[in-house]
Amino acid sequence: MKIERLLLKDFTAFAEAELEFSPGLNVLIGANGTGKSHVLKVLYCILRPRVSAQADAQAGTLIRGLEGDRIWSKLFGVLRPLPASDRDSGKSVYGPIMRSLTRRGVTGLLRVEAHGDFGEVTLEAPDAIPFWRITDGQPRPGPVVFIPAAEVLSIYHGFVAAYERRELSFDETYRDLCVDLAAAPLRSVSPPGLEESAAKLDGAVGGKTELRGDRFYVSLSDNWLLEATMLAEGLRKVAAIAHLIRNGSIAEGSVLLWDEPETNMNPKLIPTVAQTLLSLARAGVQVFIATHDYLLTSEISIAAEYATEEAKLAAPRFFAFAKPGPLAPVVVESGDTLADLRHNPILEEFAAHYDRERNLFYGSEPAGTREPN
Repeated sequence: MKIERLLLKDFTAFAEAELEFSPGLNVLIGANGTGKSHVLKVLYCILRPRVSAQADAQAGTLIRGLEGDRIWSKLFGVLRPLPASDRDSGKSVYGPIMRSLTRRGVTGLLRVEAHGDFGEVTLEAPDAIPFWRITDGQPRPGPVVFIPAAEVLSIYHGFVAAYERRELSFDETYRDLCVDLAAAPLRSVSPPGLEESAAKLDGAVGGKTELRGDRFYVSLSDNWLLEATMLAEGLRKVAAIAHLIRNGSIAEGSVLLWDEPETNMNPKLIPTVAQTLLSLARAGVQVFIATHDYLLTSEISIAAEYATEEAKLAAPRFFAFAKPGPLAPVVVESGDTLADLRHNPILEEFAAHYDRERNLFYGSEPAGTREPN
């Protein structure tokens, strides 16, 4: 399953944006509040219900009703635009959700369109009922996995049961990820590139990640198991990716959406993560990440700039999100490398940091010691 294009009109921070995605690796950068996570989450809310729907519907068919309810339910649980009392009231919430997701100050039409080899889906107000249009030759949808910024191995024990019974301050991506992690390992992983990626991640963690009962462990040796909660948080995130590869949640034809992979991760792990993302895309996984990390974006961009064999197949594409003013809508630009972007907030802040340091250095020198320019 591949996402080819996303159109947003008056959705949250966007007035009108059209994003053409790579079938391989897509990297979203931008300051906080520019809608990167919203793009990942709306894609997830559209695609995850599709996986659970019938994949053999007749070409050209419009699917409404139950399918639309699944999308709304997912939007409800992931974006959480309404308080729990409203979500559980039993009343129609299409209208209130649409108003909460519509760009501030706008009373007109909100529209979201996603296109890909899975067909197309349109979400529009005031109609507010999403629909799918099945296209000819549609492939059976693959898994769709969303990894939030915070790791979940440390909260996995009993989390799904608690989430189903109680009001927790976690959005539904955490619950879904725990469900994905619960799947039993495959007998073998294919293509070989995916198994190689899992093995490299094992090496970074120090052993293979295993689910025993309702807890995760890392096998450090034949007779030494370390509970995953004892690992550093960054290592737990890496361990989760390896496990998802081995149980088939991340597979050829799947979609991986990862929000801020670098959160609580030591910079020494970042090159491994960058290579893993490229390897997954090369193996047929469509990958989306939203990141603020200079090292991670640079590692991917350098691979693209120097046209490494892995980067050629992964076909990375970069998207920069920016707000021209405090109340202005977000604008998006794209390129095949970071150098293709006119606005790179990560690099701009590093340059500003260098300028501040230079000013402090020169300002602290005794009079008459500064070299001429």
